Amino acid sequence: MTTPLVVIFGAGPVGTTTAIQLAESGARVRVVTRSGTGPTQAGIERHRADLLDLAEARTAAAGATAVVMAVNPPYRTAAWADAFPRFQANAIAVAAANDAVLVTAENLYMYAPSTRPVTPDLPMQPVSKKGAVRAQMAETLFAAHDRGEVRASSIRSADFLGPHVLESTAGERFVPKLLSGKRAQVIGAVDVPHAFTYLPDLARTIVAAIDQPVAWGRAWHSPVITVSVRALAEAVHREAATAGTARLAAVAPWMLKVLPVPFLRELGELRYQFDRPFLVDASATERELGVGATPLDIAVRETVGWWRSRVTAAPVAAA
Repeated sequence: MTTPLVVIFGAGPVGTTTAIQLAESGARVRVVTRSGTGPTQAGIERHRADLLDLAEARTAAAGATAVVMAVNPPYRTAAWADAFPRFQANAIAVAAANDAVLVTAENLYMYAPSTRPVTPDLPMQPVSKKGAVRAQMAETLFAAHDRGEVRASSIRSADFLGPHVLESTAGERFVPKLLSGKRAQVIGAVDVPHAFTYLPDLARTIVAAIDQPVAWGRAWHSPVITVSVRALAEAVHREAATAGTARLAAVAPWMLKVLPVPFLRELGELRYQFDRPFLVDASATERELGVGATPLDIAVRETVGWWRSRVTAAPVAAA
């Protein structure tokens, strides 16, 4: 009997983490990127193709029993509005051509500000341009599912935390700064609860959505670790055993528009997720898919370990 093949479009943090988990479980994995690069772990095949080219994508996904869309355009509103829907349209097409399950990795931008934990059944009422793109894509995905074109589900996550995470509020401007005793750049209020998604938990949720038919046709929230930014910084600082105290440098709202960091500039329209409590309810994922959140201390230990290995191999320049 042939081992099922999972084709993952994208080798960023989500695609890489998911591919490694699947390969470690004995699955056949094919990672597809425009450069042909990706994780080099045994059991992972790397393939060069552009998801925006439907013919190339069809060839890359040949024989797939499951397709994971973990590819993202550059973090600019114009790129999202142009490329993102086309990425998804082609992912739907190649999954349908193979009668494969399709799982898309999404975020929480499509929800309006809420005073209660965000649940997957909350109406999509985006208040940002990127959120509007996400909402439209979600509607398109589930319309295709409802028409019987593809068996699809989406996994929505909060801010990333963990190995391989660079562009995140807990990424390269946060963890390595704390490891070196420098100030970590932070956005918004630092003492309010904020939901973070530990990447291995997101990958486990994607794998569960591939394997469990109950997941198809629905949106799910990846398990989250809810902690204030200050408490997260202190946890990283303790794990790193760095002298002194964890230091934070707040990025003022006006600075988001002028900083020479595209990721931070683009976060201005999403500031509502950072200047007040941002809570996410992933209880359905834990209850129905059997995936829960990793404890904070373990997530921080693995994150610090990864950054230490990365800094040793290639030191991160100080700001």
